[in-house]
Amino acid sequence: MKKYLILIATAILFFSCKKENAGKMVNDNPALSKTLYPVGFNFSVFQPNGVKTNSLSTLALKDQIKYLHYFVYSGPTDPRIELVPVKQKTQKSTDQNFGYVTDSLPAGQYSIFLVGAQAPGDVSMERKFTTDLYGHPIFYYNNSSIYDTFNKRLDLVISAPVNQSVELTRVTTQITIKFTDIMPSNADKVKVSFEDFPLGADLLYNTGDHHAHWELGEVYPTATFSFPVSSSDKGKTGFTLSTLVWPHYLTINIDCFGLNGELIAHKKLTKIFPQIKANTNYIFSGELFSQQSNFSVTINDEWNTPVNIPFTLPSKNSN
Repeated sequence: MKKYLILIATAILFFSCKKENAGKMVNDNPALSKTLYPVGFNFSVFQPNGVKTNSLSTLALKDQIKYLHYFVYSGPTDPRIELVPVKQKTQKSTDQNFGYVTDSLPAGQYSIFLVGAQAPGDVSMERKFTTDLYGHPIFYYNNSSIYDTFNKRLDLVISAPVNQSVELTRVTTQITIKFTDIMPSNADKVKVSFEDFPLGADLLYNTGDHHAHWELGEVYPTATFSFPVSSSDKGKTGFTLSTLVWPHYLTINIDCFGLNGELIAHKKLTKIFPQIKANTNYIFSGELFSQQSNFSVTINDEWNTPVNIPFTLPSKNSN
């Protein structure tokens, strides 16, 4: 029986530290002109059925996201120029005017980052490379989980009132793993772990958070997601699991454990892609319990125009 299990509740993430400087915003920038102009943004819902890439639908926004985060910085998104925090706002789906953000800003140049989220989160400005002069805006969920997330960056020069519609695009990636061999009768759970796992999303580049000081060889902790095996899955093929990740390079470990906690099978998938893309579902399929088998991958995305790329992955097995 096919079983489709989603991340969130079963995720076990191991993070080294909490970002202490996340969300330190000031409410005003005294260097800017005090002549204020009204600013308004109207948000529409991302359509996930693949009819049109990054298209919108007329569904209620609250059916797609539960929080709308609005972050304003003075200055353009130029790595040679510092982004100065100006203000931030958060709307909840229970708010009366959810989906329409109003503000007033002095004349000037701004970088505005908008995040459609499923839970509360914040932004931290962080230098990622030793050559960076200034920080990148990195979005983190407060509970260190990953949910289906949408975002948009706006570069605005304000000299008059602004009122515009905004299209949010998905920044998360889905990883699906399907076993083509028979699930053993003594199987209890499957764990999928991602080595060197990004902690947040870089809103400048719509990717997983890059390493701080990449040149020094630092790595992130491994994130592990656990999926139970039910009695109806045993003795059958097609066990399928799925989880959301931030777009990044991938090294995946797949482990099946027995009823007494013993390791039944292990497979490691490496050198998969230079970096996976946002808004894409990567489907890995193959035999977990065979010594000689390899997994293959297809990209058959319900979010974007379907693309299929089959190839053999190098793998490592152990019992």
